Amino acid sequence: MVEALVRPARSDETDVLVEVLWADPSSEAAALTGSAERARQFGRLMVEASSVPLWKSCMVAEVDGEVVGLLQQGTEEFGPSLRFLSAVVRVWGLGQSLRTLPRGWALQRVRVPTPADSWVVRELHVRPDLRNRGLGGLLLGQADTSARAAGFASVALTVRTNNPARRLYERAGYRTVRLRTHSWYRHWTGAEGRVLMVKALPTATAP
Repeated sequence: MVEALVRPARSDETDVLVEVLWADPSSEAAALTGSAERARQFGRLMVEASSVPLWKSCMVAEVDGEVVGLLQQGTEEFGPSLRFLSAVVRVWGLGQSLRTLPRGWALQRVRVPTPADSWVVRELHVRPDLRNRGLGGLLLGQADTSARAAGFASVALTVRTNNPARRLYERAGYRTVRLRTHSWYRHWTGAEGRVLMVKALPTATAP
C-alpha cells in the first residue's frame, strides 16, 4: 500500500492530468485510433475541445508531491462535439479521420448507457509503475464519498470485458448488470464487448 493524498485537481494541472490519462493508452484506445500515439493525440484533443475543463471533474492521488493517479467522475457527459471532430480532421487529415470511422462505429455498437440515477466513474487511471499498490481502490473510495455528497445511492462505470481492472471493481462492490458484445468491436480490439457495472451504496443507519 502506497501512502497517498487524495485531493481535487487544480486548474493549473491540466497537462499533468492528460499525461496520467494518456501516457499509457489502453489497448482498446490504441486499437480504435490506430496506434498508441494516435490514442494520445485523440485524448488531448478531447480535453482541449471539451466544454467542461478536465480538472473540474477530477480527483487526484498524489505521492511525494507528484500526481500519480486520477479519478474522473460525475454526471456530465463527454461526447464528441463538432469542435472536437474539426480538431481531429485538422490534426490527422480527412483521409486518416475517415479511416477511423469503422472503429468508432464498432465502439458505438457496444456502448452501454449509465443509469441516470447513478453517480458515474468516467475514468480511473494510476501510473503503471504504481499499479496494484492500493491507489486504484483509494480513488474508487473517493467516488463513493462524492456520490453520497451529491445525493446518489449508487455508482456506475463501464469497462471492456477483458480489462483486468474488473477484478478491482468487483472487490470494491461493483456488480455487472449489463453486457453488450459485437463482432466489429471484437475484430478491432480483441475484446468481446463492454459491461456496465453498478455499486449500490449502503444507506446510513441511525445510531
